Amino acid sequence: MRLESTGPHTTLLHDTANAQVGGKIAQLGSRLIDMATQKMAGEFFTAFEPQLAARYPAAAEVAAPATEAPAQGVWARLVAWLRRLLG
Repeated sequence: MRLESTGPHTTLLHDTANAQVGGKIAQLGSRLIDMATQKMAGEFFTAFEPQLAARYPAAAEVAAPATEAPAQGVWARLVAWLRRLLG
């Protein structure tokens, strides 16, 4: 994971999830394994958000600008939330 400042009130989160498997499970194909890895990472961040908001409630109350388009997908929502939190 890497955070990159993209402006005075914005931060971009770069994240990579990898999985390596062998044996019979590898026969399922790397695409299926990659999808499962991404799903698990998404579930982690979905569970992580309320924990972080509980620890830092003032940062969680910061609202997104009214002109911001709604985020699509788990990763886009996570990045938008982290930008608001760390901004």
